[in-house]
Amino acid sequence: MKKRILMSVLVIAVTAVMVASATTSYFSDTEASVGNSLTAGTLDLLIDGKDENVIKFNKTNLAPKSQPLGSYLLTNNGSISGYLNITEINVRNLENELTEPEREAGDETADVGELGDVLNILLFLDYDGDGWKTGDDKLLYNGPISNLPSSLIFNEKLAPGASVRVSAVISWWESAKDNLAQSDTVEFDFVFHLNQVSLNAAE
Repeated sequence: MKKRILMSVLVIAVTAVMVASATTSYFSDTEASVGNSLTAGTLDLLIDGKDENVIKFNKTNLAPKSQPLGSYLLTNNGSISGYLNITEINVRNLENELTEPEREAGDETADVGELGDVLNILLFLDYDGDGWKTGDDKLLYNGPISNLPSSLIFNEKLAPGASVRVSAVISWWESAKDNLAQSDTVEFDFVFHLNQVSLNAAE
């Protein structure tokens, strides 16, 4: 009887060891993902190397055959690519006063000037930076200042650290309307806008 009990205990013990062995793995491996971090990129547009308003044209005593020039150097100072456009274009024609030659030429608009009608503005992406539209420079607008659209959408891609020059040539060609513009002022505003390139686009 004692031998049977002992044998039973041994069988139970061996079975328990076998079960324990079956549920225990001697091979193992672990890998970790520690210290994950996400940081936002930046998009920072500079005009002539500055983060502030830049006045490019402030000319007086213009007359027929005047041709003031100006250019803006636009730089992506951020860490992600962006598309450059010109938005919020505003034009204001000021009469200032009605001189005798203006009245004799038929000017009867005491509140609205005509200088923006006789001044032509040529806007372009000046890839070679010479201030004149040549070669592969990209035309943005060519016409009277008064007829500028409210925005110019051309989606020039600027990679981080890249720059492009937007140049303007303003020309007063002689015309029969010249006397209408005597003493007048035209003011115009450009807002340069850098918009993030789609995340699906190749950087």
